Amino acid sequence: EVQLVMAGYLYNLYPGELSRAPADIAAQYTPDSYARSVPRSGYELIRRGAFVDYGKQLVPDVLLISLRYLLFREHTYTLSNIAQVMDAQNRGLDPPALTRQLLRTQRLSLIRLALLVGGIDLIDNYRFRGQELSAMLVGSSCAWGSQRDFAWLYLSQRGFVTLGGPLDLAYRVSAMKSTASDPLDGFTLGGDNFDTLTYNGKFPGILNIRGFRSTHFHGQNAYYANLELRCTLVHDLPLIWSA
Repeated sequence: EVQLVMAGYLYNLYPGELSRAPADIAAQYTPDSYARSVPRSGYELIRRGAFVDYGKQLVPDVLLISLRYLLFREHTYTLSNIAQVMDAQNRGLDPPALTRQLLRTQRLSLIRLALLVGGIDLIDNYRFRGQELSAMLVGSSCAWGSQRDFAWLYLSQRGFVTLGGPLDLAYRVSAMKSTASDPLDGFTLGGDNFDTLTYNGKFPGILNIRGFRSTHFHGQNAYYANLELRCTLVHDLPLIWSA
């Protein structure tokens, strides 16, 4: 499989969190009086490139191994007036234009190895069945053309259990670790992590947990669990085509 990818990713920085920002970004900002629920500033990543993926089912429908190579051009922009824009929107005023300034441009060359045990099947609209354990290792190194050195380890167990009738129980337990010193190469809760952490994603990210402001919590290690009781109210209707 070969795909061309363009991914946009926004990091919001809230009051008290500038210590987690890269030094060249944090140095541009000073404390202000905006509420903690409004981002003080932030930065935006735009990644354009492609990946090549090769997968092999070692045991049909049970065990899959996948090797993926990704090459991206990454542009990082600072966003210095997010608080003013959001404050104007909350007051019903015309917001000022978002101030974006190019901070840096770098090349990312990544290799990702994934192992999946089990499988998840879609049986209806947003209704799934099955159990799946996934383990993924992602490496970025100057040895194969990247401009930053780091590694990601991702472990996740997810499943969908029928309780009877329209009720299902969905769960997921995940853990992630990054060796990177740059916060841009860490993880977030409540936001979208890059597609290298999803083995079959057709979009550049996947929402990892609900109930948090996007990217409010970010760091080099992440642990989270989801447990949801789901009820199917409407089933998919089959499409009938006629000439």
